[in-house]
Amino acid sequence: MPNVLLNSSENTMKSRKQPANSRGRLLSPDQQVKRARLLAPPLADPCDNSNDSGFGIDFPEDESLCGIPRPTTSDNSISLVVISQPESQHRARYQTEGSRGAVKDANGQGHPVVKLEGYDGPATLQVFIGVDDEHSVNPHLFYQACRVSGKTASPCVENCVAGTKVLELTFCKENQFTVICDCVGILKQRNVDVAQRVENSGAQKSRKKNTRCRLVFRTRVELPNGMTETLQVMSNSIACTQLPGMPEILKVSKTSAPFTGGKELFVLGKNFLKDTRVIFQGNGWNHEVVPDKEYLQPTHLVCTIPPYSGPSTVSEIVEMYVRSNNRQSEAIQFTYNLPDGRWGQQTAQPPPENNVADLLQDLMTTETLPTQSVSSVEKFLHDIEQQPAPVNAPPQPASGNQFFMVASQIGGPVLNPIVN
Repeated sequence: MPNVLLNSSENTMKSRKQPANSRGRLLSPDQQVKRARLLAPPLADPCDNSNDSGFGIDFPEDESLCGIPRPTTSDNSISLVVISQPESQHRARYQTEGSRGAVKDANGQGHPVVKLEGYDGPATLQVFIGVDDEHSVNPHLFYQACRVSGKTASPCVENCVAGTKVLELTFCKENQFTVICDCVGILKQRNVDVAQRVENSGAQKSRKKNTRCRLVFRTRVELPNGMTETLQVMSNSIACTQLPGMPEILKVSKTSAPFTGGKELFVLGKNFLKDTRVIFQGNGWNHEVVPDKEYLQPTHLVCTIPPYSGPSTVSEIVEMYVRSNNRQSEAIQFTYNLPDGRWGQQTAQPPPENNVADLLQDLMTTETLPTQSVSSVEKFLHDIEQQPAPVNAPPQPASGNQFFMVASQIGGPVLNPIVN
């Protein structure tokens, strides 16, 4: 008897063993809760009336997904409308990675919304991924719809129609025949599977990989006369690739240059696309430079430094940044070195250039000038006038050094030489 109790207690301890994963490792309490949620049966859809005889209208088995968008019935009484368009860019999920989430709306706060107007009967909404063509409906070869699960995601059923994944949701009166597509994701197909699918269908393989798609919504309704029609509407275009990051400047070959520019500038960075531009700006002046296309790569570029024409005296510090895909990098400082004597708008005007002969004439009229020196000044002025001028060249005034020599010889006041 004691042995029986012992064995029963051992069995009880074994049955109460803490759950473990496939590798035999014990699960934490949080992991156990997540595992229980995954193994739990799905919640019942409050709009789910699949057990009733009037749950939607079945699509004909031989009806193709291809066709022309037709959002309104022939009598214009019923229409399928996209209330909220999807986002313009959604990174598709690869089969070897986790979920990328459901497609959001254009505002990024919600999800696409579809409404069936003018109809109060049972209806089912089908969603699949189509090509980026606003004039015709065709399933996409490289992208398929996939179901995205979540606590608040709308229940849906995943079916396969002619090799295309189709998600089915339910229109119900409680929601005014409005469906929030918060369970629709985009799955990227493997190139091998696409090639096999094209080979089996006998279609011609296209070398161009189309990375844009559209969500296709369709439903089947019954008209008052008893006839049934299929309504199809497409969303706006969606880019399924990841957007490039912000352009970034890591290193430049020069941080300063003469105001005349003209030198080559090498920039090392990231995310430089074909529309990349290098911008120089500062103090009310800006200049846009197009990089050399031959050396434009995603990680580096070469451009020519533009000349600086803004107001300054000695040097000017401007900002330089890169703009690409309507995004711009952080600005770095770039210095323009201006030569001495360059006068800008913010400085005083330089002194007027006086003629040396006029200065000597004024010197002769001063009272401090000795009388015997007047003849020397007159002789110097006479020699300047007698000097032959070059052909087709304007007469040049006397040199300041000559003026300094004459002034020192005649014993006049001490003057500094003027260099023209």
